[in-house]
Amino acid sequence: IITLLLALVIVCNYLDSLTTQLITIITAASIFIMALLGLTKARSTKLVMAGAT
Repeated sequence: IITLLLALVIVCNYLDSLTTQLITIITAASIFIMALLGLTKARSTKLVMAGAT
């Protein structure tokens, strides 16, 4: 999980376009929430709310 978050920072540093950075952040956040959903027994609605904050 830490690798996913650090990889996002590294990738965003190399991207020039703001739109591409936003798409990358949204994709990484979705993958992060899916990873948490798969690794924990929490309800998906609670994870989405936690990921949004």
